[in-house]
Amino acid sequence: MGQVLCFGWKWNAFAAIMRAKLKSRQGVPIVGFTEMGVVEPTRGKGVGRDGVSLGEVVFSSGSVMLGYFNYPLGTPTCMKGGWFYTGDVGVVHSYGYLEMNNWSEHVIISGGENIRSVEDIGSVEIESVLYIHPAVNWTAVVPRSDEFWGESPCAFVSLKHGFSNEPGERDIIDYCREKMAHFMLPKNMVFKD
Repeated sequence: MGQVLCFGWKWNAFAAIMRAKLKSRQGVPIVGFTEMGVVEPTRGKGVGRDGVSLGEVVFSSGSVMLGYFNYPLGTPTCMKGGWFYTGDVGVVHSYGYLEMNNWSEHVIISGGENIRSVEDIGSVEIESVLYIHPAVNWTAVVPRSDEFWGESPCAFVSLKHGFSNEPGERDIIDYCREKMAHFMLPKNMVFKD
């Protein structure tokens, strides 16, 4: 699938917005996973290294399972031609970094709107906006049951220490409102250390 280059040590030189985008990328191979890539799920052909073409994340190595234990019907769906199909949606950037956008089956349906990465929006996009906020140290967005909308995004947030006026839930939601479609707004925030 090609060599992956590591530029992580140079990220501190970039502005906060660019660092947030770079930190959302993964895909540096390690000894346990010798080959990895992003492929078109139906054909198994690698997607372009353009940071836009979506596909399924796959990898192959000596430490990948041979199949599901006591579930022979599930094995052919995840193992094809020696490659493990993870079910994760991602893109590959020109310099080799893989960026996972979401799980292919992970869809937050809020008021009839699908919030998912297959449509180039999803929990990762919401997380990217949250990471741009100067007080946010760490975040993860998950679906949460909502009586009115069915599901709504819920953001788990860890704030950086040392801010004289730490933002609250309403402050961060208002910040997000300026930067994303309203149906994508996290309806709840859970603050964690």
